[in-house]
Amino acid sequence: MSTRKGYSSGKCQFCRQSFAKKEMEAHLDLCKKRKSVLKGQIKKADPQKAGVFRILAEGYYKPDYWLYFDIRADATLFDLDRFLRDIWLECCGHLSAFMVRKKTYLYQLIEEPHMFGQRPEEHSMDFELKDVLQPNLKFMHDYDFGTTTRLGLKVLIIF
Repeated sequence: MSTRKGYSSGKCQFCRQSFAKKEMEAHLDLCKKRKSVLKGQIKKADPQKAGVFRILAEGYYKPDYWLYFDIRADATLFDLDRFLRDIWLECCGHLSAFMVRKKTYLYQLIEEPHMFGQRPEEHSMDFELKDVLQPNLKFMHDYDFGTTTRLGLKVLIIF
């Protein structure tokens, strides 16, 4: 990451080139290696479940930390939570939650099944993204309710 204030760069995992945050968004549509990989994955996918969301995740309070990624529309919020944990957040198996349109989707631990159903706006993460998200929607993800890491997420497009 650059030391200039307000500037951060990232590397395309397909072609390995580095770009600033806004440049990366445009690059993803043009990257030939990414297009080739996606084309192969879409051919393998069930046509009835086709659809991929592009999402921007960034530090809610520190947007210089960011990540663009594509995720299948038939993946669940739990799958998205697992991805964010694996690539960015996981340290000790803490609880997490998504906040989408005034609803909270909680990570359910088997040892704590009593967490759900206490409030009507609380749900499990067992919902497919296509049923919860839409383009231009902004939502949040909190990891660890002691020293919380909050991510701001935005659905950019679905294709």
